[in-house]
Amino acid sequence: MVFIARTTLKENNPPLRLYFHEAELGTVYGDGTGTKSSLIDAAAYALQVIKSKQELSSYDLLIATIWGKLSIGKEPIKERRADIFSFSDIKNNWHGNPDISCFSFVNGLYVSRNEITCGDSLIMLGKEEEHRRKSYDMDKYLTSYPDLGDLCLA
Repeated sequence: MVFIARTTLKENNPPLRLYFHEAELGTVYGDGTGTKSSLIDAAAYALQVIKSKQELSSYDLLIATIWGKLSIGKEPIKERRADIFSFSDIKNNWHGNPDISCFSFVNGLYVSRNEITCGDSLIMLGKEEEHRRKSYDMDKYLTSYPDLGDLCLA
């Protein structure tokens, strides 16, 4: 599995980096007309859930993995998913060791669950943290991306 796209919303408060994971993205998001439709819908979903959780505005930086899950039963159940990682204590201590919290959403609702994310997202977060520590400041960090190798098509 891979991330098919990523984008940074520097003007968001707090700044937001979105990673779109291929897991059921085209099945759960969009109008079925292709990747662009799915990405636009998934980005809108991410912004919706972030705005719904007021607590997220108090953090310094957000990195989110947007993905989908399709459960097959009598009726297929489409789940819109967002794992949002919130970083604190970096505005005044850029090269320090930030505190990171995870907020998970399913179909727009905040959920508490044992799993916090998948292995692909853990690798991405590690690369993001290395990239942040090597960046001079928040602005330089937000204008470039870490190399994720085969894990990211974008």
